[in-house]
Amino acid sequence: MVTEREQRKKKVKILLFMAFTVAFAVPNYSQYQFSPLAARIIEQYSLTNGQFTSLFSAPLIPAVFLSFISGVLVDKYGFKIIVGISIVITAVGAIVKVFAGNYTTLYISMVLVGVSAGIVVSNAAKIIGSVFDPKKVGLIISMAITISTAVMIAAMSTTALLPSTKFAFVIVACFALVNVVFWYAAVPKRRKRNTEELAALPSIKKCLKTVLSNKYVWFAGIGNFCVCGTMIALNSLISAALVSRGMSEASAGVVSSVSMFGNLAGSLFVPFIAHKTGKLRFILVVTSIVAAAGTAFSWLMPFGPILYISLFLTGVGLGTVLPQLVAINIKIPGIGSTYAGTAGGFVATLQLLGGVVMPTHIAAAIAGESLYVYFIVSGAFMLVCAVAMALLPKEVD
Repeated sequence: MVTEREQRKKKVKILLFMAFTVAFAVPNYSQYQFSPLAARIIEQYSLTNGQFTSLFSAPLIPAVFLSFISGVLVDKYGFKIIVGISIVITAVGAIVKVFAGNYTTLYISMVLVGVSAGIVVSNAAKIIGSVFDPKKVGLIISMAITISTAVMIAAMSTTALLPSTKFAFVIVACFALVNVVFWYAAVPKRRKRNTEELAALPSIKKCLKTVLSNKYVWFAGIGNFCVCGTMIALNSLISAALVSRGMSEASAGVVSSVSMFGNLAGSLFVPFIAHKTGKLRFILVVTSIVAAAGTAFSWLMPFGPILYISLFLTGVGLGTVLPQLVAINIKIPGIGSTYAGTAGGFVATLQLLGGVVMPTHIAAAIAGESLYVYFIVSGAFMLVCAVAMALLPKEVD
């Protein structure tokens, strides 16, 4: 017989999962609206490919600076207040974007939209681990990312069909406002700690020293740098690349979303396989190599089934690696739940730094206007990720 307390705990888990998922999905939906509108926005604002990728990666910039400190703050003050503030800032950015009339204002709005994304991701293990079994954290986060991926698929496959870019931006603003209300209504208040519990908390200095001296946290961070950068690089210009080969803008948006379906499959099914087989590291290495090849060459495949299959497999590779690296820090020896917020913040900082630096300042800078070089350089980063995955400890399996 289910007790009232068990029912209450189940309700808390469901509401927290829903609030986390919505908070994760809204900024991603806003960002991935840009991909199917690439050709339209580039023409409307007279942008170069580098400028457009900077808009696409702009939501990651605040996380580069806030993820690490947010992890420390969440460990100290709790995630409801810290994440809640970031969600309000995201809503402000979404509203500003509706009225943006030039590149600069649009860029600023996208930076604001991204504030909550990095803080939610960096504290994912801490948030989910607060009510779920640590062994299930990876699976729960994968489920949330799967739902968020479905939202991104919707953004990529339907946005080009909307009557105008402003209409698309209004939709995001509405979602962002709903997100604010739902977070504060659904997330439970943090239980007050007693004096003994507060005294037992590690100092900020101890948190930083423990995390920064752990080599496995660095491996996870390097892997995150590569996979996030590659994912942003692929999704920001894949539609434009297909259009350059003669595909219509609307069709390119739909075809580009195939990789997102791959992300969906990778984040949903592969974690269960890894959980059952205990071969997570091996799976991460293999899927990283698949993603490397797909990022470099899938867009060149002949239009038709081969193109769809290659994009789907590329998405599976990227969609498998990213959610596992988001959740993995809680299983790293010497980290656990005590330092999960700080470790998650550090790993997320490297992840989002990759999303900002790699596509715009490395791949686009090396390639210039050459899409061939751009995608090959981007794919090479997933080979680096494969090496980092191979160096992770057996405990993460």
